[in-house]
Amino acid sequence: MKLFSKIFTTLVMVAAFLPVYAVELQDSTIIGHFNSLPDKNVKVVQPAKMAERLQLGSYTVEKFMEENESHSSIGYRVQVFADANSRTARREAISKRNNIIGAFPGISTYLFYDAPAWRLRVGDFKTREEAVDFKAKIAEIFPSYSRELIIVRDRINTEQ
Repeated sequence: MKLFSKIFTTLVMVAAFLPVYAVELQDSTIIGHFNSLPDKNVKVVQPAKMAERLQLGSYTVEKFMEENESHSSIGYRVQVFADANSRTARREAISKRNNIIGAFPGISTYLFYDAPAWRLRVGDFKTREEAVDFKAKIAEIFPSYSRELIIVRDRINTEQ
């Protein structure tokens, strides 16, 4: 019964002060603020690109696609590691990535978790032959990796 009494009292107090709060809110709106300005002139500052987009008909779908063009295509990568052992896979993938980066500075590495497995892929090769050549270089420097090395078709990053 005490809980009901407290809830009821709280509701009555909120209901009693709600109209006062609403009146205060009404006076503090943006429109109320601008109406109180002496000259009622408002200057809007916007980036040039936004102004261009806001002009009717000037911003087309083609223009949007051109500006946001993806710099990727289908190509090949060398998968160096894939394992689903949740206890060791991430640590081993990071270790192998660090070894690859140390041996081949500048090569792109891609470490990702694709449930339930961690995968490490390297390179952005346009042709399968480029990927095969790089796979051979990895196998030569890291013979222990050679059993896991495979060529995979993937979306690769291309130069702009």
